[in-house]
Amino acid sequence: DIYVTGSSAKSYLDINLFNKNNITVEWFNYGSSKHKQLWGNFEKNVSIIDLLMNEGPNSIKFLNN
Repeated sequence: DIYVTGSSAKSYLDINLFNKNNITVEWFNYGSSKHKQLWGNFEKNVSIIDLLMNEGPNSIKFLNN
């Protein structure tokens, strides 16, 4: 009954559809700490998968900042 997602989803989620089905949408802020990324400049607002694949067990440190 609760759907947690990042703020980027605001551009494509149909909030009315969630509301009609009694589902609360909660927006999660992943923080702005830069984590390791393999190529180029740091790319923010990417999937949580990016953090997990680049930082592994250290990912929790970036979620609790």
